[in-house]
Amino acid sequence: DVKDTPQYKFAEIVNSVNEPTMLMYNSMDYGFYDISNVMPNCKYFFRCSIAGLAEEERENYLKNKVVDFYICIDEPVEFKGYELISEMNYGNKKKLNYYLYQLVEK
Repeated sequence: DVKDTPQYKFAEIVNSVNEPTMLMYNSMDYGFYDISNVMPNCKYFFRCSIAGLAEEERENYLKNKVVDFYICIDEPVEFKGYELISEMNYGNKKKLNYYLYQLVEK
């Protein structure tokens, strides 16, 4: 069932806060913004073919606590002030690990 995907499970959590902000830390979007109905508030809001500066900026967004939530895929990456609140192992042929972190300390 589509409602059992990480996109829908994480959207339920993300949308439990008023006007949530979110960042894909080390991956492409894979529909998380669309399903959560969250408009990115950062210039570099997911990993794409742009290397270097974009990666540093995403890291700075998290160090400066600019977003309420961030998602990592495959490996967890922790930043001070954020807490892992949900994780899923999901996929058809290749299962991936999905991690959702929430800002708990400004």
